[in-house]
Amino acid sequence: MISNEISNDVLKKVLLALDAIPYFPKGEDSETARAAIAKEIGAMCANHEQLNWLVYMAINRMKAWGGVAGLREILSSRFNPADGLAVESPTDGEQRYFEREAAETDAKLARWNQEMRLLSSAEREANARLLTGFVEQGLAEPKELAMAQSAPASAPRQPSLRELEAQLTALPPTLTEDIKQRRIRIIETELAEKTRVEKILENL
Repeated sequence: MISNEISNDVLKKVLLALDAIPYFPKGEDSETARAAIAKEIGAMCANHEQLNWLVYMAINRMKAWGGVAGLREILSSRFNPADGLAVESPTDGEQRYFEREAAETDAKLARWNQEMRLLSSAEREANARLLTGFVEQGLAEPKELAMAQSAPASAPRQPSLRELEAQLTALPPTLTEDIKQRRIRIIETELAEKTRVEKILENL
C-alpha cells in the first residue's frame, strides 16, 4: 500500500533519480520491474522526509543496484519501514551487539560503585592496601573471579584479612595451606576489583 503522502508522479521522479545507480532497471523492457520498485518504495516510506533520505542515501551508497532489499536495508538503518518489513544489515547487528555489551558493562560499574559507597572509610583504606597485593599475585581463576564479581549489592561486607585469617586458623587441620591461600586470594580479588572500579569511576 502506497503512502497517501507520496503520489505516483513523485515516485516516477524517484525512479529517474535512482537511474544514477549502476545496473538499475532501465528501458522499455524494464517498465514492469520499475513499476514494482516504485510500489515497494511507496509502501516502505511513510512520508517525503523518509523518501528523500532514502533516495539520497541509495544514490550515494549503492555501488550497484542491490534490489528492493538493498533499499529496505538502507531505510531500516534509520527508520522503521511503514509496511513493517525491516531488513537489518550485518553492520547494524554488530553495532547493536556492542551497544548491549556497553550497557551491561555500565550497569555493572554502577552496581559496583554503589557497593563501594556503602563501605566505611576504614574498609576503603583496607581495599587500597589489598590492591598492591592483588597486582603482585595476579588474577584469580576465571570461575572464582566471576563468582566474586556476581555478588549482589545487598550482600554483607567482605571480612578483612585479619578476620579471614582468624577464621582460617579455626579450620580443621585437614584443610591444606593451599586451600587456605586460595580462599584468601578469592576475597582479595573481589575487594581489589571493587577498588579498581571505584578509581575508574572517580576519573570519569
